[in-house]
Parts: sequence; structure tokens; C-alpha cells
Amino acid sequence: MKKYVLQSALFWACIPIMWSFLPTYFDGIQMSSGQIGVLMAINPFVSIIAQPLFGTQTDKASSKNKVYNILMFLTIIGLLLIPMNTNYRYVILIIFIVSIFQAALLPISESITLESLEHIGQSYGPVRMAGTVSYALVAILVGVMMRIDITMIFYVTAVIGIANIVVVALLPTVKGHHDKHNKVSYKVIFEDRMLTNFISLTVIAQIMMSFFMTFFAVYFIAQGGLSSQVGWLFFIAALSEVPFLYFADRIIERFGVKKTLFFSMFIFGVRFVALVFSQSPTWFYFISLLHGMTYIIFAYSLAVYINKTVRKELRTTGQTVLAVASSIGKIFGSLLGGMLIDRLGFQRSMLIASILCFATLIVYNFILKKASKSVIVG
Repeated sequence: MKKYVLQSALFWACIPIMWSFLPTYFDGIQMSSGQIGVLMAINPFVSIIAQPLFGTQTDKASSKNKVYNILMFLTIIGLLLIPMNTNYRYVILIIFIVSIFQAALLPISESITLESLEHIGQSYGPVRMAGTVSYALVAILVGVMMRIDITMIFYVTAVIGIANIVVVALLPTVKGHHDKHNKVSYKVIFEDRMLTNFISLTVIAQIMMSFFMTFFAVYFIAQGGLSSQVGWLFFIAALSEVPFLYFADRIIERFGVKKTLFFSMFIFGVRFVALVFSQSPTWFYFISLLHGMTYIIFAYSLAVYINKTVRKELRTTGQTVLAVASSIGKIFGSLLGGMLIDRLGFQRSMLIASILCFATLIVYNFILKKASKSVIVG
């Protein structure tokens, strides 16, 4: 159990930290909001192709651990190349390369952890909580170090990534279950209509999440905040996930996945409304507290739902489908967010995002009710 806690802590303090601080780095090297939006959209765009490829191959692999470590090692090499040049075209190229190798790390990590925990009869919540806490602590460290040298984000990430490789190599080997003697079509995943609807809802949630995460720190600095304070915002945001993770299994068991996700989407909307009326950098610290009721609810609820409902031969593929849906949302969130801000400014863009969140609740309430009735009839 301790090894899985450490693996989660190292993973979430590594790649997710890098992507969280990249907009701050890009802003620091004088990229425009539109350019930042394009750069942040590259990773999810590449992921749409790379994730299914690596996901299906991982389900066939003799060791998911080895696949993960090879991809992590190549990702580390790529990210160390990013600060070598600030030319826009160069950065686009390197981000593209990094995205290829990084794309499947999260679904493979989730698959290894969830399958192993299921085997030893342990809950995912405490393990995922370790990732949240480590993310929070490293966010403060990176925020302070980037004030000294803005490129420190890449070196910190690289060191943590190497440690992550060592820990994953020490974990019990998790084999892929999908081999030539045990073929199962990936189409089986989409036979679950409720899961299909949840995945489509995830696309919209990730549009909102990507828009928020890409430009939250940039907006904070635009209102007078300091880049060195960004780490504290991420620290607060990460720790706000702890209450949900502590009670996650009981919350989902009592209210169900649908109501839990709907509550999260409502908070997405509330958070954008709060940004519309923000008057100073101080507001952003309170707004960060809402983070614990947004991303983590979708990520945790659907990762566990897939692990419980999808056949074991397709579990990495199932997590990959979820990751691809998230990537699609991230593309639109980054690109459209950058375009909106360049044309309408921050406040009007946040207002539009909040309206879309509340409209999504109305539409999906109707869609999921219809899906529930069809399941009952079937």
C-alpha cells in the first residue's frame, strides 16, 4: 500500500505540476493569451491520437510498469529541452514531442494503481489523496523557485519524474489482460450508455477546466498578483480536494455518480461567476477553495466507475477513452479561451463560461434521465 501512495505522490507532483505552471512560464517569456492557448492545446490534441495507441498496446503488454517507465523517461528528456529556446516555433515543436510521450501516463498510472488496489482490497481514495497533498506542497516550492529562475519548473519536474520511475519499477508487475487468446473489442466499452453519456459530459467539464487552469494564473497576475504567489493558489486548490477524497466512496455510494457530477458542474459555473466579480488578487485565494469540488470529482468518480464496470481486458483502454474525452475538452478550452480573452477580455469570457456550465446542467439532466429510463426498460 505504501508504494502505491508514494507512486501517486510522485506522479501528481511531476507532470500535472508542469502543465499547471506552463502558462505562467509562457506568460513570463512574453507569449500572448492566444499563443498560450495554442501551446496548451497541443498536448490534448496529440493525446487524442497517442492515448488510444498507447492504451491498447498497454493492455497487450507483458508489463504495464515498463511501458509507463519508458514513456516517463522520454517525457523527462523532452521537457528539459523546453527552456533551451524561447522561440515560439521551437516551443511548439518541443511541446508536441513531449505531448506524444506524456499522453498516456495518467491512464496507465490509474490502471496500474486501481488494478493493484483491487487485488489487495484497498481503497483508491487515500492513495489519490497522497497525490493531492504532494501536488500542493510541490506547487509552493515551484512557485518560490520560479521567482528565482522561471525555468526551475522543468528541473524540479525532471528530478521528481526520475524518482517516479524508480518507484514504479519496484511495484509488483501489472500485466495487460488483452492478448491474442483473449480478444475483446474496445466497442464493448460504448455499450454502457450511461458511461458514454458521462464521458461526453466529461468533454464539457474539461473545456471549462482547461479554460480555467490555462488562464487562472494569467488573470491573477493581470489583476496585480505576483508569479511567486501562483504556487500558493495551486497549494490551496490542491488541498481543497482532500475533503472529497476522504469521503469520496461514501459520497458516491449515497448520491450516485450522476448527482455527484452534476454538483461538480454547478460549482464550475459558480467559480466562473466568482471570477467575473473578482476585484483584486485576494479574491483568487477564496476562489481556489472551490477547486476541490470540480476536477477531482470528475477524475475520481469516473476512474472508479470505469474500473468497476469495464471488463478487465479493457480497463487501460477504458481509462484511455476517458483521457481522450478529457483531451478533446482541453483543446477547445485552451484555444477558445485564448480567443475569447483576446477579443472580449477576461470578465466577459468568464461570464460566457459560467452560462455554458449552467446550460449544460439543464441539457444533461434531460439526457441522463432518458438514458436511465432506457436502461430500466432494456
